[in-house]
Amino acid sequence: MPTTYFKTSRRLFRIGLAVALLSVALPNHAIANNAPKTPPAKQTKVPFWTSDAGAHTVPATDASILSSPSLSKEDRALVRWCLARYGLPGVYADQEVVERAAERAAKRFFDRMPSAEIARRLTPIRKALYRGTRAYTSVSFVLAYYGIDFEKNALRVVESLSLMILDKPSKLKLAGLASLGQDSGGAEGVPAAVTKLYARNQSASLLRAYLHSPADGTLMEDKCWTLGGFFLKYPAQVLQAAATPRDMESLAFYAYEVSDDHRRRRGRKVWRILDKLEGDNDAIIVRLAKRFRKVYAREVAEH
Repeated sequence: MPTTYFKTSRRLFRIGLAVALLSVALPNHAIANNAPKTPPAKQTKVPFWTSDAGAHTVPATDASILSSPSLSKEDRALVRWCLARYGLPGVYADQEVVERAAERAAKRFFDRMPSAEIARRLTPIRKALYRGTRAYTSVSFVLAYYGIDFEKNALRVVESLSLMILDKPSKLKLAGLASLGQDSGGAEGVPAAVTKLYARNQSASLLRAYLHSPADGTLMEDKCWTLGGFFLKYPAQVLQAAATPRDMESLAFYAYEVSDDHRRRRGRKVWRILDKLEGDNDAIIVRLAKRFRKVYAREVAEH
């Protein structure tokens, strides 16, 4: 058989094979191109201020993380997320923008994290940190905010006031806490933290702890506006928590200061609240409201 015949046959075979392969590959290629693509997992950008080197760029996160034993790099970053979420009042105007941005970023960070994971990761860190440091207070706040052992962690936040003013732990004295910078114990952040926590859980224990906490100067002013504001917003819950004569006297002072009742045109906020409470179906609320009316009347008379 001539050589030309074999060459022609091989050429035709190769052409046929190529056509067959293309007939299979082209539809598959079209399907692959038209098929919905799974978007790649979105990577969360880690802010520079969560690192040891970058903490100073956001005042709230620039705090010495006193702990025993020492924390890992990952745990230190997590504490800085908590510090940013807790915030730092009283910063300069040019720092406020980065403060607020970091706080919003921290809220998004923890909102995306399951509460079980927050508990698993933060509870051991809270136990390792020294009581009385802003790091400890901020971690306790985040735990309480997400409902993890709420009562105990919320009270740990309020405790920072007494640890700063009355009973500083010896470990903090030895560590030189006073030299660590602004709000090193987290006390200045307590009013805002308590406001956020009480909005989520009208805990009688939390309110009483804050009502009984020591405060002076600006902290006392913040306490006044916070507790007085609670009465205006949650009067029934607040009266039940502050039912003792001493607590009612303190509450009457705070409520008067924030209610504008000393102004004739804008006054009578508290009186209107008490009128409503005295018409409540709950006999306990009615009794407390009538008792508080007498206490508040004395407060008004003194002014």
